[in-house]
Amino acid sequence: MHPTTITSWALLVAKALQKRGIDSNEVFDEVGLDPAALKQAGARYPVAKMTRLWQRAAELTDDECIGLEAARHWHPTTAHALGYTWLASDNLKEAFLRLQRYIHIFNDMAIIRIDDEPHEFVVQLTAENRDDDVAAEAIDAGIATIVQMCRATLGEEFRPIRVELQRTAPGCVDRFNEFFGAPIRFGGDVDAVYLDTTLVSKALPESNKELALANEKLAIEYLSRLKSSDMSIKAARVLIEKLPDGAITADQVANELHLSARTFQRRLKDENTSFSKLMDDVRKELATSYMEGTDKSVTEITYLLGFAETSTFSRAFKRWTGQSPTRFREAI
Repeated sequence: MHPTTITSWALLVAKALQKRGIDSNEVFDEVGLDPAALKQAGARYPVAKMTRLWQRAAELTDDECIGLEAARHWHPTTAHALGYTWLASDNLKEAFLRLQRYIHIFNDMAIIRIDDEPHEFVVQLTAENRDDDVAAEAIDAGIATIVQMCRATLGEEFRPIRVELQRTAPGCVDRFNEFFGAPIRFGGDVDAVYLDTTLVSKALPESNKELALANEKLAIEYLSRLKSSDMSIKAARVLIEKLPDGAITADQVANELHLSARTFQRRLKDENTSFSKLMDDVRKELATSYMEGTDKSVTEITYLLGFAETSTFSRAFKRWTGQSPTRFREAI
């Protein structure tokens, strides 16, 4: 199966071209991309043709910094529901973990690696089976978009600690310096943004658990349609839908997905997870959302998450957050 990227990512290139007075429709036609797909929510383009689009955009504009210009057009809808999930997250660390989880909305080859070090929070952008054919402009845009997303939550004054790029230094280094406002290492080992650890843990005033969860469900649904092989995402969707009906077993989820229990467990293992871990992750996300975003009682939440007894839920909640449900809600 050929890798794809969401067409709204290509829309950033179209806007960058149009700003230069270039007919983006003609360029898209030239590289074999249907411009009409830009208006179709959730549509995808082949990555190979997107690579050609980035290269052609750089050629037509004679601008090695076209990736930075494209990133300036980022909007929450650029990545389907992921953008609004990002904006509604409790803090940047939580937002980045969501970006890591749902990065295939952007590009199903992309990988986000996170290294939470004592003094730096490192976000690396890479790809499965990456080769030399990847357009430098696409990587520039990806790293720049990460910074733009941070600015959408923290304000335009946000600056990373430093940036590292594998590409050689372009002729427009001054514009890279202006955009990032931080030291940049070209010819590096990775493509990454380095952030202040304290900053990424700082509570965001615009966070909204209920809104984050609602959009996360949409992200899960979109990816489950896109990637039939991503078993953990499909299973999480079943759990979110079925937990309010009571405790659900691995066998029941497997049945919902039309798989044998053995095949279901094996495919989760192939994705480095398990049913118990997946269940715990989904319950934790739902629990904190209900506690912060609704006035539902602890008893109601207990049953919505499929727990048989309030005491069992309370123990799990304290394990997740370090606080009892009552103390957690009092602190809000």
